[in-house]
Amino acid sequence: MFLLVEYTDENELAVISDTWLDGNSCALWLPYKSSSRVMNAVRQEEHPGAYWKSFPMRELSRSEIYEKARKKLAVAENKSDL
Repeated sequence: MFLLVEYTDENELAVISDTWLDGNSCALWLPYKSSSRVMNAVRQEEHPGAYWKSFPMRELSRSEIYEKARKKLAVAENKSDL
């Protein structure tokens, strides 16, 4: 399952794997610098490592398919209400 979330402290949108949830209001984020490495980690639903950090977030939507979640991300980046 893929989630479109807003990391509230950073005011950033992202597509993440549901395995990255850290409770109901926080999600983990990986320390990779390369955007292609991040995208691969999401697509492969990589399991979080001990070095991943937890950040407050708000869930905007869920999707079974990665590409659908990415489309919703594109819409959300251009609109204030998804």
